[in-house]
Amino acid sequence: MSPQPVRTRGWLDIAPVYSLIQNLLGAKAVRRRFLDDYVRPVPGERVLDLGCGPGDIVGLLPAVHYVGLDLSPRYVRAARRRYGSHGRFQQADVRTLAGEELGRFDVILSVGVMHHLGDDEASQMAAAAAGLLAPGGRFVTLDPGRSPEAPRAAGWLLARDRGHMIRTADGYRRLAAPHFGSVNSQVHHDLARVPYTHVVLICSEPTLP
Repeated sequence: MSPQPVRTRGWLDIAPVYSLIQNLLGAKAVRRRFLDDYVRPVPGERVLDLGCGPGDIVGLLPAVHYVGLDLSPRYVRAARRRYGSHGRFQQADVRTLAGEELGRFDVILSVGVMHHLGDDEASQMAAAAAGLLAPGGRFVTLDPGRSPEAPRAAGWLLARDRGHMIRTADGYRRLAAPHFGSVNSQVHHDLARVPYTHVVLICSEPTLP
């Protein structure tokens, strides 16, 4: 999942280490639930993944036309090695994307990116996604969230996340609302193997300038 987040160099910049830690925390089950309950990809659809990382979500998708973008060249190289036959991966800034370069997509998803971005950057990403959607398309995001109902242990984990812009559901929704006619949010405390809070945004009906 800086302008897209600028990732701190360290062990998590190594794609296999990142994927291993994510899987130990139950990320595969989280992604599967996210896809099944909210993204609902259909074979043959064009799917754009903003902040694709090393491509861990690709193995859970049906036979779609997949494009993954990430700012990290290490992650892009790893994704190409693992899943190059299943889609296209390229290094790109998720804020400044143009439809004439990439085309239009039925589904745009973003996992774990928005909480790395400041308000202006996150709003720019939402605007870029709105401009890339095909008629009837949807933009769906998943990020850690803050909630008064969150398990106490979740606060300890959130404080150690590399992203420093973890928001409430309303906070995420306000960033997408100027760019979509319909923005719904869902809060979950039970997706991960560890106590954690996630916020899902489901955005449709782009309102383009």
